[in-house]
Formats: sequence, C-alpha cells, structure tokens
Amino acid sequence: FCRIAEWEWPESPGRTLIFNGDFPRLDMPLPRFLEEPEAVRFLQSARAQPDLFARVCGVTLLYTGLRKGEFLNLGRDCMVRIGEGYWLRVPLGKMHKDRFLPLHPEVKQFLDEWIAHQCPDGISGQPEDLLFTIHGRRIGRGRVDSAVERIAAAAGITSRVTPHRLRHTVATMAINHGMSLSSIADMLGHNSLSMTRI
Repeated sequence: FCRIAEWEWPESPGRTLIFNGDFPRLDMPLPRFLEEPEAVRFLQSARAQPDLFARVCGVTLLYTGLRKGEFLNLGRDCMVRIGEGYWLRVPLGKMHKDRFLPLHPEVKQFLDEWIAHQCPDGISGQPEDLLFTIHGRRIGRGRVDSAVERIAAAAGITSRVTPHRLRHTVATMAINHGMSLSSIADMLGHNSLSMTRI
C-alpha cells in the first residue's frame, strides 16, 4: 500500500488501510545452545566420526561458530599464517564482509587432512577456490546438516542440533568464559551488538 501511494496510482486508497497494530505479535524465543557438557560430548563424537567430512564439519563449526554458508564457502587458501599463528579467513557471507578468526590447532589439523585427501593438485574440473568439493562439485548444505545430526546422535544428545545452534553454543561459551561482547560480535561477523546481545 505504501508503494501504491508513492507511485501515485489513481486506484490508490485515499487513507491508510493497515496499521502496525493490525499485525499479530510474533513469538521471539531466545536462541538455543548446547550446555557445556553437551558441547564437550559433541566435540568428542565429532573427533570419532568415520567420515572425514563429518569430522572436519563438527570440529570446525564448534570451534569457530561459522555459519553453514560461510563454512561451505571457505577457500582452499583459507588458512593464513600471521605472525606466529594461523588464522582462518572467512569469506564474504551473510553480512557482506570477510573476517579473520584465530585458527585452533585442531581445526587446522582437520582442514590440512581434508586438503591432503580431497583436494590434491591437478584434479581436472575441480574449482580451485572452494575447499569443500567432491569430484569437482560443491558439497551441498544438506550434507552439513546431516553431519551435525549424526554427530549429535552419536553423542547422545536427544534435542535437535543444527549448525546454527552450534554457532549459538560458541557465543554462549565465549561470554561465559569472559570474552567481551564486542569481541564475540567480531568473531561471529555481526554488524551490530544488538544481534550479539540476543
């Protein structure tokens, strides 16, 4: 209705027909996260997975808090040495900005293992820029969901676990261990602290 009025169509209503109060209030539940003992079990289960992708996926998501799309968009050159340590370069994602995260040694180990087994140089047809491909094709988002669900089931976690729930878990554990809200916002790639506060 606002657009019709702006475009000044002759058929536009002469007065406002819908007000903000006409819309029903939406539920706003707080984000769900894993309790720390559950997160520890999830991590142990991820390490024990027979499928290499599931191991890489579970450990990386729980240590970094990456969004599913950010994880799948990691490039083969995502690990960067800065000074004495390695950092993970997270490509442009939902918030249209890239960022660097300190790379946990275990995450680096699994990423190195994935590169060694799945991305040997010289495979024809394999995109050079994406890390997570199989037979030259990008790995789908459903495979990430499936890996996380299998890891959670093996860990004995009965509630539904998604990649985004792992993201909330990372943020919750960080704040419980004294990390500042602004640092968590930077780590998660939030544009505003209000997103992080939730």
